[in-house]
Amino acid sequence: MNKLASPLIYTNPSHSAITGEYNGSGVTYTAFAYDANGNTTHDGRTGHDLSWNMLNLISGVSATSGGSTTQLASYNWFADGSKNSELCARKLSPATSLL
Repeated sequence: MNKLASPLIYTNPSHSAITGEYNGSGVTYTAFAYDANGNTTHDGRTGHDLSWNMLNLISGVSATSGGSTTQLASYNWFADGSKNSELCARKLSPATSLL
């Protein structure tokens, strides 16, 4: 939970940002990465990597641990942008969000 009045964001030419979050005793920093279209490709808070299709719709969520990558979710879309299918690798509780 961000307790700063406004998040600290620094953006550099490589399309990545650093966001500051207050952790109770100071500010910690979490790295995010973005593609050229502004889509988040890495969420440093969760360690998830996100992939996007040519319509800028999410196509997958994965996590890497110990050199092994696990596909957590896969999304397929119709050409009009409506969701065709969603496949999750594990059952998530209703309160859990990958995005």
